[in-house]
Amino acid sequence: RFGKFIDIEFDSSGKLNSARISNYLLEKCRIVSPNPEERNYHIFYQLCVGADPGAWGHLTLDHPSCFNFINGTMEIDGVDDKEAFQETMDCMHDLQFGAEEIDEMFCIV
Repeated sequence: RFGKFIDIEFDSSGKLNSARISNYLLEKCRIVSPNPEERNYHIFYQLCVGADPGAWGHLTLDHPSCFNFINGTMEIDGVDDKEAFQETMDCMHDLQFGAEEIDEMFCIV
């Protein structure tokens, strides 16, 4: 019912500057039935669009429209999921996540 958001800031050399943990209340109603023109699980859309199709079988992915919780909204104006996925991957590599750790995270998604 509650979530935590961890905000971590690094300097240009990769040294940790600060970190902050924020607690928040999860909005169950928005997760199971988002409003029109809203999406949930943004990384899911990024993964479906940006991941190598060869990984789909391993991650049991398919086109986002094949999943019931999508609610019909697969694209949002001004949001490039493929670009966002690449940015997410770049950040994970910058933070020195290994391929196995990244794969484990995506298996959870």
